[in-house]
Amino acid sequence: MTINDIAKMAGVSRMTVSRVLHGGYVSEAARARVEEVIGKTGYVPDVRAQALRSGSSKLVGILLPALDSEVVRNIVEKLIEGMERNGYQSILLRYGGSIPRMLQQIQALKGRGVDGMILMIMTDTQELVQAATEFPAPVVTIGPCALPGVSGVVHNDEAAFRQMTEQVVEAGYQRIGTLFPGDSSSMTQLRRKSVEQVLKERGIPVCQEWMIQLDYETLPHTEYGVPLGQQVLALRDRPQVFISASDRIAFGVKQHLQANGIQVPQELAVTGAGNTELAQLTQPPFPTIDMNIPQIVQLAQKYLLQQMQAPKGEREMLRGCVEATVVWRGLS
Repeated sequence: MTINDIAKMAGVSRMTVSRVLHGGYVSEAARARVEEVIGKTGYVPDVRAQALRSGSSKLVGILLPALDSEVVRNIVEKLIEGMERNGYQSILLRYGGSIPRMLQQIQALKGRGVDGMILMIMTDTQELVQAATEFPAPVVTIGPCALPGVSGVVHNDEAAFRQMTEQVVEAGYQRIGTLFPGDSSSMTQLRRKSVEQVLKERGIPVCQEWMIQLDYETLPHTEYGVPLGQQVLALRDRPQVFISASDRIAFGVKQHLQANGIQVPQELAVTGAGNTELAQLTQPPFPTIDMNIPQIVQLAQKYLLQQMQAPKGEREMLRGCVEATVVWRGLS
């Protein structure tokens, strides 16, 4: 059974069948006839043969740090949907924050002959820059920083956490701490530095004892709340509010504090980042940062598709910066 047989049985052209298979535009009537024939015959296209004929695998690779972050999951789900609308299937690989593992996965995608690759990065290293620039297909990064010579979408974490800190200070708080995961990524360091910089600019003392960060990196994101909450409870002198790296951390710490008799936000408040359901539905809801996920996804898809559709010698490096918004709900 070939695509020509499907076209003949459906009474349409070979091109129409190809468009149906790859998500292209055809009339609803023609699509219905083709899909009916495919359903009856059980036809499955030979992807390898198609790739040899067209020079395209219709596959894109998406490398992500983990799946335990609501923000990452939302981005990935939207990326997959967008790629499918444009006729591409996605291969997901999770590198767990390990650059060596990410480099291995980049080589694996190279072996699969993907047409393009999206890297969700948390930091940049020379090895990663080299692997991305030498990749034979177009590459687009998503993260708080850009890789030299590589197209990418930067979410402006520095400005986002500055805005949140300034909002907290404007609300009258002077005793401010931070809650961050246990990693040394560019993203974590940039966010924490932004908070401390605002405090220094406002003449507010930076108490390093309140700048809490886990000592290990292997804990799943969903389990940060308890160990961070334990460190908060161990403080002899506590701040009024903690600026957290994510909604998941803020929610987990809030639960742990409340379970130990601390009223949140009356005695100790928290803020989050991500504007996920955890921040929206918890009572009372806490302030958070909306990362503008739709625009991040839109730009990443646009840059990748534009490069994949351009002749190899005519691909241009594309860069975009997405600004976040503080969703202020008050702290008391």
